[in-house]
Amino acid sequence: MRFITTIGIGGVLLGAACMDAGPVAPATPATEVAATSEVGDVAVGGYRARLLSLAPEQVGSSEALAVNNRGVIGGYVYRHYRDANDYIPNECPSPRYTAVLYRGSVIQSLHEAVADALSQEAGWRVGLCHFESVVTDVNDHDEVVGVWWPSEHEPQHRSGFYWSPSTGVVLAPTDDRYPSSELAAINNEGIVTGDWLDNGFYPIALRWNPGAGVFSHWPAFDLPYSSPFAIAENSTVAGCVDGYPFVADKRGSAVLYDQRCSGTSYSQGEFVKRQRPGGVNSSGMAVLSVESAGPVMWDSRNSATPVPLGWGAGAAFAISERGRTVGRSDRGPSVPWIAVTRASDGSIVYLPDAVAGAPAEALAVNDCGTIVGFTETSDRYRHRATIWTKEGCDPPLK
Repeated sequence: MRFITTIGIGGVLLGAACMDAGPVAPATPATEVAATSEVGDVAVGGYRARLLSLAPEQVGSSEALAVNNRGVIGGYVYRHYRDANDYIPNECPSPRYTAVLYRGSVIQSLHEAVADALSQEAGWRVGLCHFESVVTDVNDHDEVVGVWWPSEHEPQHRSGFYWSPSTGVVLAPTDDRYPSSELAAINNEGIVTGDWLDNGFYPIALRWNPGAGVFSHWPAFDLPYSSPFAIAENSTVAGCVDGYPFVADKRGSAVLYDQRCSGTSYSQGEFVKRQRPGGVNSSGMAVLSVESAGPVMWDSRNSATPVPLGWGAGAAFAISERGRTVGRSDRGPSVPWIAVTRASDGSIVYLPDAVAGAPAEALAVNDCGTIVGFTETSDRYRHRATIWTKEGCDPPLK
C-alpha cells in the first residue's frame, strides 16, 4: 500500500496556464485571487443570500460543498485554463473542475498543489488540464479532503486527497485491490471517512488519520458496497451499506434502516453531479433521503424509524452539531427546487433567492447556521456558489 506525502504546500491564483509535461517542478507557492459577492433577496427568516462571484478571467460554474465554523468554504470552480489571449489550443479542449477554498474575500485554488503531488508520484510533470479536482469537506483547522480524477476517464477512476496549510497535499493510500478512493468528510480530530473502490468500482468504507498515518477499514464495515458520506465530531459515521442507510459509532457499533438510500448512484458523466446523500452529528441524529419517504431525520440512538423533515419532496444534505438541517424542497412546477433549512426546534425556513426565481440547493451548514450551496442560473455560469448568512452569525463577505 503506498502512502505519498508531497511537497505541495499552497494553492495558487485561478487563471494560471496549463503546463506541458516535463521535469517535476518545485512546489507552487500559495497565491490567492480576490473574490466578490453579490447581494440577493432581502433577508428571509434571518437569512440573506449572496452569490460568490467568479473573478473576471474565470469561465464556468461553481458550487460550495462545505463550510467550517471559521467560515472557510470548500467546493469547486468549473473553468477553462487559458493564456492571456485565448484558450490554450490542444491542451484544454473543455473546462476542468478545480478544487477551491473561499477564505472571506479571496479564492484559493488547490488544483496546482494536487498537480505537485501527482507529479512527484509519477516522476514527470502532470499538466493542470490532465485531471480534475473538487473539495468535499473542510474542518475547523482548515484541513481539507477532496477528490481528483483524470480528465480523459470517467470519474469512477478517482482518488482522494488531503490538504492542510502545513503539509500540502497527501494522496490517499491505495493498493492493487483498491486502486481508487473517495474522501467524503473530515472532523476536527483529523479523522477522514470515505471509501475505497475496487477494480469493479464497488465501494468499501475507509477510515484515515493523515496526521498519524493510520489507514484502515471502519470496524464492522469490512463489507462490499459500504460508503460513508459524513462524520461527526465524535467520529459517528453515516452512510449506506449495499444501498441501505447506516449510522455507526467509532467502535463500529451500527444501526441500519430498512429503506433504500436515494441519490447514491454515480452518473456516467461527472462526479459532482451525484446527489450528496445526507449528514450526521455527534448526538446520532442523521439526515438522509430514502426512496420511500424523501428527506428524513433519523434519531439513530432512540428510534428505529426516521421521520419526514417536513418540507415535502426534495433532499436532505447535511446537519450541524446543533441540529440544523439543510437541503432542497420542491416548491412547484415553475421553480424546481428551493434551498431550505430546518432548525433544531423544527421550524422551517425556505431560504431567500440569490437570483430571483432561480432554483437553489443548500448543501452544507456550520454550527453558527451559515449555509452554503449553489444557485442554478440561466447565464454561462449555470451553477453559482451561494452563501446564506444568518443574522448574528458570520459577517457577510465584503
